Amino acid sequence: MSIKCKNVNKKIQAAKKISMNKAFLKIMEKLPEEVQTFTKMQLKGTVKARGRRYSNSEKVMALTILKQSPKAYKLLKKMFVLPSKRCLQLMLSTFNLEPGVNKNILADLKDFDEVSLAPGLEFISSLGKIVGFEDLGHQRKKTLADHALVFMIKGIKSKSKQPICFTFCKVTTKANELKNLLKIIIKEINATGLIVVATICDQATTNVRVVQELQKETKAMYLRRGDTYNSNAIEVDACKIFPLFDTPHLLKGVRNNLLTKNAKYIQNGETKWAKWEHLKMLLEIDDGDDEIRLVNKLTEMHVVKEKIPKMKVKYAAQVFSQRVSSALRFLSSEYNNSNSTYNICQRQVPM
Repeated sequence: MSIKCKNVNKKIQAAKKISMNKAFLKIMEKLPEEVQTFTKMQLKGTVKARGRRYSNSEKVMALTILKQSPKAYKLLKKMFVLPSKRCLQLMLSTFNLEPGVNKNILADLKDFDEVSLAPGLEFISSLGKIVGFEDLGHQRKKTLADHALVFMIKGIKSKSKQPICFTFCKVTTKANELKNLLKIIIKEINATGLIVVATICDQATTNVRVVQELQKETKAMYLRRGDTYNSNAIEVDACKIFPLFDTPHLLKGVRNNLLTKNAKYIQNGETKWAKWEHLKMLLEIDDGDDEIRLVNKLTEMHVVKEKIPKMKVKYAAQVFSQRVSSALRFLSSEYNNSNSTYNICQRQVPM
């Protein structure tokens, strides 16, 4: 036992000696902050696991890795000195997040959608209350919630994104509640110095209704001022905002409409019709081995109505891809009526 203690003491002294070495400190100063934090953690390897103490910055860095991939963290934990999962869970338990706008997150510094939840109740001792009911932050109801509404801000040029608000609801948030919540959030974001330029959501009935109501309010405000309202933008807190629908849902929407209807449009003064039949024709003609097909990824799951997975975005995106568009253009040289569908595919977002 005494020999083991001596060996441990030697390791501790060696680690201290390295950490105080001027050359080592100079090198450390040139390294990125994350690398410095990670290196300092490795010096704690001389101390037994139960005796290690981690700073908040070290825990945050470790938590970032854990959230990216729990499996990778488990592997790295075997190779390097990292906090245990339990240690990180205890840190997270100190943060009390309640429904509504989180002003603490906004102080440190738009996209919104609903996700389904399994209904249930749970007592949170740190909050001293039961969660699982409908909760808008400022208003709590007695009905069980089965959906969560999440608001997130995202940079236009940067990849940074941050959830700033969540609420619990039954089935869906009512239009008037969603509209008021959206206005509050936009005002809170503007107060931080950030500028909201657009909102993004799916084409759920409630979302569409809220956008339409905000557009009507904006139009009425312009009329009272004597200005002309000539855009689809909404104005909240003196901020001009453009409501957008997310691309995946738009792609699926265009595909689903073409399945049952023909698309009529005018190009260069000429009326044209895009038809789903042209895609079926392409699939039938482009037959053979995958190596020699024009569109080897196009299958019955993309074209045959009964076999299309309606919720999978990739099948809609691949139909409206540049490759399918080019194949339809080639097909139009033999079958002139497919040229109209080629134009429709060409104008969709390539994936």
